Amino acid sequence: MKNVLIATLATFAAAANAATSAVGVTPFTFSGRVMDASHAAFDGENTATILAYDKSTNLIAKAETSYRADSRRNYALNIPMATAAVDGYVVQNDPLSIVVTDSRGTEWKGVVPLSESVVAEPGGVKDLDIVLSAPGTDTHGIDEDLYWSLYVEWWYSDYYDGGDFDPNADHDGDGIPTLKEALAGSDPFDPSSKLEIVDYLRDDAAGEAITFTANPSRSYSLECTTNLATKAWKPLPFTTGDAQTEQRVISCPSSMRSGTLTILLKPGEGGARFYRIRTE
Repeated sequence: MKNVLIATLATFAAAANAATSAVGVTPFTFSGRVMDASHAAFDGENTATILAYDKSTNLIAKAETSYRADSRRNYALNIPMATAAVDGYVVQNDPLSIVVTDSRGTEWKGVVPLSESVVAEPGGVKDLDIVLSAPGTDTHGIDEDLYWSLYVEWWYSDYYDGGDFDPNADHDGDGIPTLKEALAGSDPFDPSSKLEIVDYLRDDAAGEAITFTANPSRSYSLECTTNLATKAWKPLPFTTGDAQTEQRVISCPSSMRSGTLTILLKPGEGGARFYRIRTE
């Protein structure tokens, strides 16, 4: 009996040492954009909550979406990490289960594959965009919610002729496929609605001003090239309004009315440059 008691005490001591050996380290962060099926970002008018659960289904971290005009990201989920397994923390290489709920109480599970939600080194940051859409795809290989949304619009548009709906067709004849227009936020059934640069002003001393069509809940960046033949496009920083800080992305809140945005460039280094606006 004495030997058994000593062995039991030794086991308790080992367990206690293991429990106290875990040390908290710098959190790992998932950061990106929560979007609906049409890739419109959630912001102050349409919010979502991101929750992360460990493999034992314990809630590990929680974050709310927010809006920043100078960033395409609308959430940051900080994951507490430790050097060893302990309640409330995860260790490197642990996969997490991501669940998202919106302000109406709708819940999405499985929106992020476990292979994409693996925690990496302490202090690391991983870009992780989350699209809240119905599971599965239609025969065209796109999200079901987006497909049927486009289908209904097509049905009631002037382009309905009783034929098969193809989201990759150009229903309004403006040179941009219906699906790409929907993702960009323009009206795929209105030839006058499309993402384009509508005005350009250049002053050798003040710089350049580029005005383009913009839509709510979309993010945009600017790219340039000096040779259209090589298609070597590169991102270009810009400012907006009276702001002096350069940024590479501008995001539109859902409360914005469809219209235009103007971004400003510092005086260039000379020579011709070609610009294009990109939907993030």
